[in-house]
Amino acid sequence: CVMRLGLQSSPLIPPMTIAVATGDRVTSKRVCQNCPVLVGSKTYFVDLICLPLKDLDVVLGMDWLSANTVYIGCAEKNLYVPTETTTEGRALTALLQNTHQIVQYLFAENKCFSIMFTLNPE
Repeated sequence: CVMRLGLQSSPLIPPMTIAVATGDRVTSKRVCQNCPVLVGSKTYFVDLICLPLKDLDVVLGMDWLSANTVYIGCAEKNLYVPTETTTEGRALTALLQNTHQIVQYLFAENKCFSIMFTLNPE
């Protein structure tokens, strides 16, 4: 993915071992620092850890989602990424109009998510 997209990477010291959804562990020795990732109309700069995974280019985890105030609409199966012109309160109200019970269940059961994106070079 790094070579295909023409990204610059540097050594990750120390290497990072990550548990993936299959239960396997993969080790990363490279990082792409300060990569621009366009989500909706906003560009975010992210340090991307290089993982040897096929058919998956970028994984934005819960830490990134919460740090950037991204809301997850489970019933609608969508993400709501607030823009500079949208306040957090308005974003949350719009997203959770019909998902109150799902959100209560997720908090009560300590469930978590990860959101995965695939990039296509232009």
